[in-house]
Amino acid sequence: MNCTKIGPVFKRMECFYRQVDTNRYGISVHLSGNRQLSKNAEIGMAVHLKFQKTNKVVKFLEFKFNICDTLEKQNLPVPMFKSIFNEVMMKSNVPFSCPVIKDFIYNVTDFMLTDNIFPAYTVLANFNFTMTFYNDYKKFGTLVLTGRTYPKKS
Repeated sequence: MNCTKIGPVFKRMECFYRQVDTNRYGISVHLSGNRQLSKNAEIGMAVHLKFQKTNKVVKFLEFKFNICDTLEKQNLPVPMFKSIFNEVMMKSNVPFSCPVIKDFIYNVTDFMLTDNIFPAYTVLANFNFTMTFYNDYKKFGTLVLTGRTYPKKS
């Protein structure tokens, strides 16, 4: 897992994980800005899978959403990410409203990544989850999580 600041928008961007148990990881992220984000600030999410048998990379999912609209309405378009959003909000100090202000450290502490997040039809594949932050339509940070999924046992 890694985080990358791009440009001066983020003052602080740290992310890390720890293995809590088999198939159970605690993820924590700390973000602080040098300025308040605009109302048009967005987050883009993409999931790419690389299947072991074919070695082919497939874009499984890609979407972008407005940060303020999502905080206020909790209107994520993908059910899997809605449940992740709800868990993140319970484990964080992020408000359900805007503005996202400068000089405040937003934390997500011990978000639990488990195999329960993945659907029952999950297959053996390497994955890359990328979250990209945009302010005034310019990229200012990325968070990348890589790992491997395994088929669920019946």
